[in-house]
Amino acid sequence: MILKSESDKRLIIQGYINDKKAYMLIDTGASCGMFHKKAAKTYKIVISNHSVSLVGAGGAFTAYVSNTPFILGNTPIYQFVVSDISDVVNSIKRQTGIEIAGIIGLNQMKMMGMAIDTDDNYIEIGNNG
Repeated sequence: MILKSESDKRLIIQGYINDKKAYMLIDTGASCGMFHKKAAKTYKIVISNHSVSLVGAGGAFTAYVSNTPFILGNTPIYQFVVSDISDVVNSIKRQTGIEIAGIIGLNQMKMMGMAIDTDDNYIEIGNNG
């Protein structure tokens, strides 16, 4: 499957969370996938009581594990944590006009066999996901 980014400024793809249209940022610098805490309410994302400590550019923070998938075409993408990523969401919205529900990280990209063409803003999904 080949997808064109929803923005020419950032790699953003459209899919579904619990049958509602949602946008996710493709971020090769993110080591894990994340749903925004606000999106968890909007999309009725199930959050476990299991927390993890993560370190990012903004320092250490706590996130909660979720088994809710992001559906891309007919393919579910799993392994998300939920945390407050308001700064990222607001920055992306200012740049693109699109409010993202979260981030697809590098590990998920590898599992899905994603290849990214940054010159033309295309994302190709392989068959190994």
